Amino acid sequence: MTSLDSPIETFPGVGEKVLEKLRHLKIKKVFDLLFHLPFRYDDFSQIKNIADLVVGEKATVTAKILNISAKRTWKRKMFITEALLEDATAPIRAVWFNQPYLTGTLKKGLWVNISGKVSIDKIGRSGSERPSGSMSFVFSNPVFEVLGLEPYDKETLHTGGLVAIYPETAGLTSRWLRLKIKMLLDNIKTIPDFLPTFITKEFGLINLQKALNQIHFPKSETEIKSARKRLSFGDIFLLQLHAQLEKEKTKSRPAAPITADINLIKKFIASLPFQLTDSQKISAWQILKDIGKHSPMNRILVGDVGSGKTVVAAIAALNVASQGYQTAFMAPTEILANQHFKTLSQLLANWPLKIGLLTSSKKLSRSNLDSSDIVIGTHALIQKTVQFKNLALVVVDEQHRFGVDQRAALLKDPEHSSVPHLLSMSATPIPRTLALTLYGELDLSILKELPKGRKKIITKVVSPTNREKAYQFIENQIKRGRQAFVICP
Repeated sequence: MTSLDSPIETFPGVGEKVLEKLRHLKIKKVFDLLFHLPFRYDDFSQIKNIADLVVGEKATVTAKILNISAKRTWKRKMFITEALLEDATAPIRAVWFNQPYLTGTLKKGLWVNISGKVSIDKIGRSGSERPSGSMSFVFSNPVFEVLGLEPYDKETLHTGGLVAIYPETAGLTSRWLRLKIKMLLDNIKTIPDFLPTFITKEFGLINLQKALNQIHFPKSETEIKSARKRLSFGDIFLLQLHAQLEKEKTKSRPAAPITADINLIKKFIASLPFQLTDSQKISAWQILKDIGKHSPMNRILVGDVGSGKTVVAAIAALNVASQGYQTAFMAPTEILANQHFKTLSQLLANWPLKIGLLTSSKKLSRSNLDSSDIVIGTHALIQKTVQFKNLALVVVDEQHRFGVDQRAALLKDPEHSSVPHLLSMSATPIPRTLALTLYGELDLSILKELPKGRKKIITKVVSPTNREKAYQFIENQIKRGRQAFVICP
């Protein structure tokens, strides 16, 4: 008996060629096939008589094959398979392109379900145009399902209901995937549910086995909705569980406690040419408290563009430097790294700190790296050749652009057993509850307001259809003497 942990090649019907195609879909185990979920559904749930069909609708008819043939067109060198079918009310034509093998499956006299979009049939079986007023219908490239020599009421997978459409790869269709997933669901008697019963009851969730049956073979939109709710909840639950485990693992490791120098911080804030907002003060204090602990800080600072995240990070970096430790400040692009270098150099101009810049185009010598209090850079900071002398704080800007491994690389200090404190920053405008979900392993600080004198930041999503309008808007702004910058991945 096949288990969910079995390699996918042990599943019936999976040979060498199919195995290679499944790997393209990242299906390596039987479990992966079961969780290869549909991204949409074809609604063939309207089962109608041929005489009742309406042009443009998607529908299913049950009909008998009167005749079927395949021929090649000379102009386009295309195979056309053509069938004439009828039920008790009317005949209909079905046409398939480049599928000559269908004549071996769809035989004269068989009853079939045909599902697809209904069109007006302007051409008869002879290839000539129909006379005016002679209305009939045709299915082009319809989905079919053989019922047998009689129109038995049997369970269907590809027609007559909501039909799952999956992410595909060349030579591996949704039809094949449906057949195999159905076989799998029928053979596996019990699918263990990792969610405890008290949680499923509390949140009104169906069990995992039912959810998988409903997501692959739903009988209604309601079943799809309840299945998606259950599976999405499970995904978030596992993400949060992993995040909490990572959080506990991080807290169990040692870090250098950096005591807050209150007098130094007060002097720095007083020297600024602007006033900090309440959110900036609260966030700075949260960070200072965190880095004062023996366990590493793992915090994210979220605030819109212009909300003053950099100055909050500067407060932490100044405090770290005052006690002989280093700060690494990583940005996703050279432009942003240079911008941070300029901003921090200005903010900390009156303090005896050495700030270094390290990017792919600007190198930093070992002696300069060792003597720098703050090192700002791009991915160049995580090269194996870059080793800090006394790293205690890592600041990662736009943290969603970095992978987990990239962030983790900066937290490894080969010369010390202690782990640097981590402050991530993000300008992505998302609600607090969603932020807690996305960054579950991180403690959260939010800059809620903009500093005085800053104009409100407007964030807009432009659809592809309005791309030209967006370009026109940018062009008009530039003509008015303003600037624009484009960030590419």
